[in-house]
Amino acid sequence: MSEPKRKPIDPAAARHMSDLGHIGFIQALTQAMPLQAEQVAFHGGTSLHLSWKSPRFSEDLDFLLSRKLQPKMGKLMRKVEDRMRQILKAQDPDLDVHITDKTRKGSNLLNYRVTVSSAKIIGVVKVKAEFWQVESAYLKSYDTRFAYPLKNGDVVSSVSQPVPAATLEAAYADKLTAFATRRHLKWRDVFDLWWIDQQIDVRPDEMADRFLHHVQAFDTYDGLPPAQALRKFLERSPEDIASEADPDLKKWLPKSLWDSLSGQGVDEIVAHVRSAILDVVHILEDREHTPVEEADCYAPEP
Repeated sequence: MSEPKRKPIDPAAARHMSDLGHIGFIQALTQAMPLQAEQVAFHGGTSLHLSWKSPRFSEDLDFLLSRKLQPKMGKLMRKVEDRMRQILKAQDPDLDVHITDKTRKGSNLLNYRVTVSSAKIIGVVKVKAEFWQVESAYLKSYDTRFAYPLKNGDVVSSVSQPVPAATLEAAYADKLTAFATRRHLKWRDVFDLWWIDQQIDVRPDEMADRFLHHVQAFDTYDGLPPAQALRKFLERSPEDIASEADPDLKKWLPKSLWDSLSGQGVDEIVAHVRSAILDVVHILEDREHTPVEEADCYAPEP
């Protein structure tokens, strides 16, 4: 009896395998090592989607990692791959996974390619798992909360061990950092900052402090001071920003949500985000004219 033909991968299968890659990797990581808040933090768009139920889809898995753990990462990823293979095959024996180290020599970013495949499907799904190395002291002042990343509707729906995930407040400061460090606009950052602002009460003065803490781990746009780096985004016209939402944002949202936001909704998001960033910029610029002894210093509780 001949084996059934393999089918070319379609968008639905690709999305499902990507979701399995996300959840399976996190589950395997939690089982391969105890995830402590002072060692690692799950952040970025996929954390927002899985940990805090943002409606925006995301591709990559992003983590902050204590620099002290770097020498152990090779061995750890081999354990993660073995455990992840067991997790996926328990759901579907035809699934397999391979993790490849794509880290560039001397790079601060540890980059791993997670490839999920199926014996019944032609084509694979690749997920990037990236670990940005920071000092332990940085992580101690980076707000996390233990969360159980969840993907509604998946066979593997959630991880069984909690993960230190960036709080929404920390995620907001991360998005400000993205605006201050990226040379090119990513509509994902615009949407994420707007969405987070709908979930929490943001105090611009506190957020300015968080932003200053977060941005110190990265290089700002052209090495500019943080406030000036944020102004690089504000220099772009709202019309230019809105014009890039299709397809830059559209492809990351459920169709029903995009249909409701396109047009006026996109314009309102741009206006909201520009106003929110400007609030932080004004606070930072005002402080530049305040004597150091009068300025309050903020560090989130570890």
